[in-house]
Amino acid sequence: MVEELQLPDTIPECHAVIRQLMSVVHKLTAEVAELKRENADLKERLNQNSNNSSLPPSQGFKANKKKVTTKKQVQAAKAVGAMNICCVLQPKLSGISINL
Repeated sequence: MVEELQLPDTIPECHAVIRQLMSVVHKLTAEVAELKRENADLKERLNQNSNNSSLPPSQGFKANKKKVTTKKQVQAAKAVGAMNICCVLQPKLSGISINL
C-alpha cells in the first residue's frame, strides 16, 4: 500500500521542499553524466584489441596464440643467448686464467 505524502501547508515550506528536490535533481544529474562517461569509456575499451590499442600483442585483450618455431629458430635463439652470456661475463672474467 502506498503512503500518501504530506504536502507542505505554507509557501515557505513549499520553497524548502523545492530547494531539497532541486538539490537531489542536481546530484542525480551529475551522477548520470559521470555514469555516461564511464559507460562510453568501457564501450571503447571493449572494442579494442592488440591491433588498435597501445598495448603490445603479448599484453593484448585476446588470448595469445602459441608460437610455432622451427628447429633452426630454436638453435639460433640458443646461439644468440650464449653470445649474450659471453658478452656479459667476459668483462668480469678478464684477468682470470684457467689452466686445465
